[in-house]
Amino acid sequence: MRKTGKLLLSLFLCLALALALLPSVPAQAAGDVAINATNFPDANFRSYVSGNCDTDGDGKLSASEIAAVTEISCGNSAIRSMQGIEYFTALTSLRCRDNGLTSLDVSKNTALTELDCSYNRLTMLDVSGCKALAKLICGNNQLTSLDVSACPQLVEYLKSKEGFAPWREATVIYGECTEYEQYIKGLYVDLDTKLMPAPAHPPVITIKPTIATQPQGGLLQAGQRIKMYVGASGRGLSYQWYYKKPGDTSWRKVANNGTSNIYTLIAQERHNGYKYRCLVSNPAGKVYSSTVTLTVVTKPTISTQPTSVSVKAGESASFTVKASGENLQYQWYYLAPGATKWTKVLKNGTSATYTLTTKERHNGYVYTCKVWNESGKVWSGDAVLTVTSGKPTITSDPKSVSVKAGESASFTVKASGENLNYQWYYQEPGATKWTKVLKNGTSATYTLTTKERHNGYVYTCKVYNDAGAVWSDDAVLTVK
Repeated sequence: MRKTGKLLLSLFLCLALALALLPSVPAQAAGDVAINATNFPDANFRSYVSGNCDTDGDGKLSASEIAAVTEISCGNSAIRSMQGIEYFTALTSLRCRDNGLTSLDVSKNTALTELDCSYNRLTMLDVSGCKALAKLICGNNQLTSLDVSACPQLVEYLKSKEGFAPWREATVIYGECTEYEQYIKGLYVDLDTKLMPAPAHPPVITIKPTIATQPQGGLLQAGQRIKMYVGASGRGLSYQWYYKKPGDTSWRKVANNGTSNIYTLIAQERHNGYKYRCLVSNPAGKVYSSTVTLTVVTKPTISTQPTSVSVKAGESASFTVKASGENLQYQWYYLAPGATKWTKVLKNGTSATYTLTTKERHNGYVYTCKVWNESGKVWSGDAVLTVTSGKPTITSDPKSVSVKAGESASFTVKASGENLNYQWYYQEPGATKWTKVLKNGTSATYTLTTKERHNGYVYTCKVYNDAGAVWSDDAVLTVK
């Protein structure tokens, strides 16, 4: 019994040791791929994935981000390894020409329909799982074997081209361009995918590039990512992006990640007004893309707040806010005394300065301004409007007068205020209504030559301006 126990213990220990010596396999959560050197060893390809596929910038690829990637275009980006391409299972188009690739395995990219891996140094190309592959461009590599038998659409397309010589059949398998455009240095492929020698002298590139799709710029918020893309046709294409700062007279070369047909930039406030263009070239010539101008807007910043104002009723009052930023818009609001909600100023309230003609009821009103653009909004501080009464104040009323018939009688009123106007009135004995003095009755002193009939007349004066009116006390005229 003891021997049996020892035997079982020994077997268990051997099994544990064997499991410990097995090579470890890194675990990978489905649909959640870290963008690191383990999953994407090539730094340039890793940078491309980070800048073009990681839309939320969290350093990993979610299932939705992976599913959204159907096209990768990373030509001429100094990529030496495409390891990590297998994660993009929804990929339908891969263009990775003009890199330093020596091997490429896309067998896990089963949705792939188009592949351009020309102008590399490939000695191995695996398309064994690409059942949907219909277009393959793999010229100017170092392939010694190529098996496309697992690509039914590609093979059927080849078989439909009966009567082609082997060197022309090779053209078909790499796309629908002419044999000169799809030349493969040293190798062609026939209908059975067997390799055959190519003509001794490869053709010379004689057609310079043409641009079919121009880059696009536009209005950006600070921190927003922009991808500028140029679509060009031609062989042996090279790309170089250039930029020009506001005020520059010459173009500067984009030093980082500026040598592919896509240039990605995180827009900052300093990029406002920057211009970008791309030079596309090959041995036959070169062409520049159209110029893209970036407009980068930031949230407004208020540099000068509106200040409180004190005026007399009837005078104008102005409130001004000063702010910095692009494409600024303004809206003034007021808060009446005792109110709890702000009210939008409907008339003349959409500029940096708001002006109104005041009335006594405006006393105690509070004003503020909202300033905004595409990046956000900011509110100014509050400014209080104080309105003092501007209507006249009588400081000395007219006095009653007693004279003999035929003598002059004068009545004088004294008042304080701005822009004063006067109008005298009289009331005959027994009358109930006042009558306006039509002659010489519009000054602070009213003088008349008396007659007996004027005995008992009562006089008063209205003093007024734009802010209001006030009446003097009555004065009685006695004529003896």
